[in-house]
Amino acid sequence: MNSTVQETINIKRLCNAIYYWLNYYHTVSISKILLESSIRFPFTELLERTYGKEKTIVLEQKHPKFITRHIDFCIKKNDEKDCELKDDGNYVFFEMKYVHDNSEPCVQKYYNDIIRLAFVKHQHINSYCFFVCCGDSKWFYSQKKIKTQTLKTIPSSSKPKIYERWLSFSQKKRIKKIKNIQKNSYSTNFKNEYHIDNIPFNEIETELWAIEGNKNIQGQAVAIWLIK
Repeated sequence: MNSTVQETINIKRLCNAIYYWLNYYHTVSISKILLESSIRFPFTELLERTYGKEKTIVLEQKHPKFITRHIDFCIKKNDEKDCELKDDGNYVFFEMKYVHDNSEPCVQKYYNDIIRLAFVKHQHINSYCFFVCCGDSKWFYSQKKIKTQTLKTIPSSSKPKIYERWLSFSQKKRIKKIKNIQKNSYSTNFKNEYHIDNIPFNEIETELWAIEGNKNIQGQAVAIWLIK
């Protein structure tokens, strides 16, 4: 089994497991309030079960380009646990975002996540860079009305709102491209925030690898994209 096929299986399992964990939590939780930091603990366990004992899960891996920033998760071989990242290394990186149901996502922050991952891929071409987004299903599906778990209907947006211009939510057309990166206003804001003069690429391709959710029922959804 080649590495891409195995990674595809890993990502689908991971997406499925996150989906069921989130919906279990929201079913039994009284407060219904979930912090992004709280998801990292079960996510770490899921990564350990997915990648096995031969790999090490590194939390808050130092970003290879932006030394004051970190990548949420990095999968390394056990003998590379305490080593610096190698340009020709074979790693798996994950950046995670949780979208709360009571606040609209900040597009600039999500754009920054994609660009940071693209910087990682630009330097570590043999590695996989994944963006994981989870949260209320209303941010993932195009529905005029969706049913709650009590079978009531609530209004929903006509389109997904999690930067749909850059990320696909459809298994039928999984790839999208971010073009003219040098010229758009989001990149200008990124360069100002990260104190850089140039972004060394002008196009990014994103590919939907897995998505879990029920577009007809209000609940939690998960999607995972490959950044390349």
